[in-house]
Amino acid sequence: MAAVLDDADAAEARATLEAGRAHGTSARSGAGTVTADDDNTTILCDAAGGAFAVSLAAAAALGDGFRVTVKKTDPSANAVTVAAAGAETIDGARAFALGRPREEVELVCDGSAFHVRSHFRSGGEAAGSSNLVVNGAMRVAQRGTRAADVGGDQYGYHTVDRFAVNVKGGAGARVAMSRESAGGPDGEFPCWTKFDCTTAEAAVGAGELWAFSTRLEARDLRHLAWGGAAARTLSLSFWMRSPKAGAHCVSLYQPDGGRSFVREFAAAAADAWEFHTVAFPGDAGGTIDDDSGAGLQLSWPFLAGSGFQAPADAWAAGEDYATAGQQNLLDAAGNAVGIAGVQLAAGAAAPPFQHLAYGEELRRCDRYYQRIRFGSNDSFAGIGVRDGANRQRFHMQIPGFRPAMRASPSLGYSKLSDFRLGRGGSSSLPLTSLTVPGGDAVVSDSMTLVADVANNQSIQTGALAVLHSAADPWLEFDAEL
Repeated sequence: MAAVLDDADAAEARATLEAGRAHGTSARSGAGTVTADDDNTTILCDAAGGAFAVSLAAAAALGDGFRVTVKKTDPSANAVTVAAAGAETIDGARAFALGRPREEVELVCDGSAFHVRSHFRSGGEAAGSSNLVVNGAMRVAQRGTRAADVGGDQYGYHTVDRFAVNVKGGAGARVAMSRESAGGPDGEFPCWTKFDCTTAEAAVGAGELWAFSTRLEARDLRHLAWGGAAARTLSLSFWMRSPKAGAHCVSLYQPDGGRSFVREFAAAAADAWEFHTVAFPGDAGGTIDDDSGAGLQLSWPFLAGSGFQAPADAWAAGEDYATAGQQNLLDAAGNAVGIAGVQLAAGAAAPPFQHLAYGEELRRCDRYYQRIRFGSNDSFAGIGVRDGANRQRFHMQIPGFRPAMRASPSLGYSKLSDFRLGRGGSSSLPLTSLTVPGGDAVVSDSMTLVADVANNQSIQTGALAVLHSAADPWLEFDAEL
């Protein structure tokens, strides 16, 4: 009769069994085969010199209970692929790719196939932290995917939602900006933002800045407890491709408190995707208001004059973006910068990237900006009330509109002439203006629009219509930070 072990005896038996295992490590920088001698070891893979595969011996040869961990240790975007033998599989697939630095997978064999026992990214930190950056995977681009000749003083949005060009002081550099869907750092982040320098800035003035920024809504940051002794640290992770090796900077700025923190990071090589992580300590002396304004601004400076520079690694008063070591990434036409996979999360260690379904990420973006495209001859149902001799005020149900926005939005459109005021049983009227009344926040699937027509036009009730001849007509609602 088999003996029955209590919990303590079972734990001791497991410990004795584990003690007999190898628990070793081996290093690889090129293709190789995992054999029975690698049981319960960790294979450390350096793919800096190029991608390669680690091939598993046949499952029958390795045996039931065989375990191995494969870890990618270098910061490059080169993948380490763990490949099963012949027609065998790893969790039903022929191979398992490790594409991020410090990514690792532990496999167990049942004698005929392999199974993933654990899988960690960014050094194995626990998952579950929320990404404070909206659209960090850069999949949503409601404004479009291309913008030419971007530059001049602005905090302006052009392609990917929630990320803006931040230019101050008359910086002369200009770029072609695009949201790319191929050529990214790895298969996890097919979408990324690219900046191709078209007009160079050779000499940077003290008051000049050219940066890529995103702003975070203050009321989403209250859990950070900044302004007190319990202020929480933030971890930032991202991919970047720079035209230059060496020193680069990334910064956090608190608009409510007027304080900033600059971190330096180094690019090992020019024109190569590299993964970076930095930590920002919580600011016990900081201020983040409990409102719908901007609580934090995260920025990557491409150039920064001395007026926007400060020492690294300290919270200090002022709106600073870089240290004196920041390079000018826009000093030559043809320089290209790429950024992808941005995540900012509470905690000192960067967790694996938190991917959301596209629809969920779009909903988060809609709080700040919506662009609704129409076909020609579309119209909107609504109750129109005459509001003055030549004005119609509508409470409109707009097809495709998704509530609710952060604040009362501004209204934009493809062309005013794409839209007309339709009158029941009568010809439609051209518009002289189309606006959202000040102070009208969006709280449902409808909102108020005010349409003006030329003098001496008879209007009582009607609907807003899209012209038959309109090409790609759209309305946009902008409540960006």
